[in-house]
Amino acid sequence: SPTVYGTKVVVKIPTPPNTAQQQVRVKFGKVRYDATENCFNWIMKKFPGQQTFDLIANVTLIGTVVKKPWS
Repeated sequence: SPTVYGTKVVVKIPTPPNTAQQQVRVKFGKVRYDATENCFNWIMKKFPGQQTFDLIANVTLIGTVVKKPWS
């Protein structure tokens, strides 16, 4: 329903551990990169019902010598 909304919504989007740089764009809310948890935290104070919002991210990775599976 358009009249229903969520408050204090946080969406955690994981990134690889070898993330070097990140660029993020959102039109709604704020995004912060948390290097300790290797994730983007998309924070929205009030999320309206029946709406969609986009997050566009570019991530640059550091080259690794040893191949590790990303989990």
